[in-house]
Formats: sequence, structure tokens, C-alpha cells
Amino acid sequence: MVNFNSVSHAFLLNRYRVLPLLLSTAVSSVAAPVYALQQSELEVYPPNWWAGMQNPEVELMIYGEGVADDTVSIDKGKAIINRVKALDSENYLFVTLDTSGARAQELTLTLTDNDGSYRRLHYSLEKRKEGSASRKGFGPEDAIYLIAPDRFANGNSANDNVDGYQDKADRQLKGSRHGGDIQGIVDNLDYIKSMGFTQIWTMPMLENAMDKYSYHGYSTTDYYTIDPRFGSNDAFLELSEHAKSEGVGVIMDMVLNHIGSNHKWLEDTPSKDWINNEGKFVGTTHKRESLHDPHAIESDIKGFSDGWFVPTMPDLNQRNPHLANYLVQNAIWW
Repeated sequence: MVNFNSVSHAFLLNRYRVLPLLLSTAVSSVAAPVYALQQSELEVYPPNWWAGMQNPEVELMIYGEGVADDTVSIDKGKAIINRVKALDSENYLFVTLDTSGARAQELTLTLTDNDGSYRRLHYSLEKRKEGSASRKGFGPEDAIYLIAPDRFANGNSANDNVDGYQDKADRQLKGSRHGGDIQGIVDNLDYIKSMGFTQIWTMPMLENAMDKYSYHGYSTTDYYTIDPRFGSNDAFLELSEHAKSEGVGVIMDMVLNHIGSNHKWLEDTPSKDWINNEGKFVGTTHKRESLHDPHAIESDIKGFSDGWFVPTMPDLNQRNPHLANYLVQNAIWW
């Protein structure tokens, strides 16, 4: 099992560059190559994957300064690079790995720039948990209890306010956070079970690093991190384990339609078509019937499907295959 608290999306890697350096002494002057070490930061999503998946391909989104024109090779481990694709931003590179027949292992990928400098990325293929492919989801036989975590129960007041997050707990201010968290749900599993519920559906608990109105969870700013005001990735796993021991399942609310406006994709967008309406706010028409009306015109369909809910929720364009892969792989990863 992955220790999620130790998982970092940012990998500090070494970029090496050969620099000529003239060393002068009283005896002689000698030209000698010196390897100058530069620290560089890359991020990779998903942060890890698994060997033995039914679909052997996984597409890595690699983010880092000037990475788009790098060539990629595997220096350690068994996997094949099927495709490498750069989009519009010079800071994203999409690398598709084929893990057919691969065992659990640590891969080492080398990204080499045009000037010969390179960065190494260490990527883990984990061993799948036994029986993971036969997990059962929820069905019509389940009674589902919907929870707004921030409004449910505060099990750990120490995480009500977290440094670096602007939206603070304030029960007197409309739209502010109240302090509910994952521990509050764990503490009340007996209560939920006693009412006859067999599944818990929580509103989203991924990071919502918004300036205000973040309590609902629908303005995702990091798809791979539980918001620290709810707890941690490990705390979410513990909730799942505790609930399972009580015979209760946990349904994760996946927000695939939009992100929060403080997501890094607004500062550096992978491609021009990553966000609908060229990244500019155009409100949705809310005409849901346009999707199933046989006489609907294209502008009505697009006005509903491509419009944003509000200016702080940029609408994602899932027609982009790399974005679609990102979202599907994120759901599988969780």
C-alpha cells in the first residue's frame, strides 16, 4: 500500500550540464570540464501507477520548466515508451508508457534537453492489492447517506484553519467553512450504520484552495490531494477502512466537469482547448433539455455543455484526449 503522506507530486531531480571552466595556476593553465549541478523541479501525474492493470498503458503528465521539447528514455526498469506528446505550453509533456508484462518496480526516466542537460524522474509501478480488480461498487440495493463533510461533524479542530489557505473557518459568515472533517465522519460511523445506510457519499474532499466559498468542495485545485482542512490522503484511506469494517462503503464524488479558478491550469494551461471558451468565462445556459431534445440546435447544446457555472469554476473540455486520460486515470488512482 502506498503511504500517501509520503507521496509528493513534485520530484526534486538533478539536471546536469557540462560547463567549460579555465583553471589557472602559477605553474600552468589547464582547461577542465566541470559538471555543474542544477536543482530542477518536475511534477508528474499520476504520481504512481500499478503493474498488472487490464489496460497496460498509462499516460504521464509531466510538468516542469521547458520540459515540452525534452526527449525521454527509460534508463532503468521494464516498460516501453509508446508516445511522447507536447501541446501548446512549453512546460508540459505527455508520456505514454506501456507496462505490458511489467512487474512492480521503480522506473527511471531521463528527460534530455536540446543543450544536453538532463533530468531524471523516478516513477513507481506498485504491486496491486490482491482482489483489487474484483471490488464491488454501489448498486440499487444500497441506501446512500449524502454528507457535506464541512457541515457534518468536526472531529479535529486542529485542522480548521491551515496556513496557506485563505478560506478560514467562521460559522458566522455565510459561505465560510464550519470545520467538519474526515475524522468527524469516522467518529459517527456507528450513527450512520444504525440508521440502516450501507454507503456514504461525501461531497468532494479534494483540495479547494479558493479565496472563499470552498466548503462545498466543487472547486478542485489539486486532483491528487485531500484538502488538509478535511484531513489527509492517509486519513481518507483510514475512513474507507473503518467504514468497510462496519459494512459501509464510501463513494467518492469525482468532479470532472470543472475546476477551481485557483488551479495551476489557469496560470499555465497545457493546451489552448484545455478549458472551454478559450479559458474565458461564458456562463452556461442551464438548458439541460438541449442534450436530449432531438430538435435542439448545436448552439443550444454547446451553450449548456461548454458554459461555466460561475466565473470561479472554469469548465473543462473533456474532448481533449489528454485531459480525458488525466481525469479517467485520476478516478482509477483513487
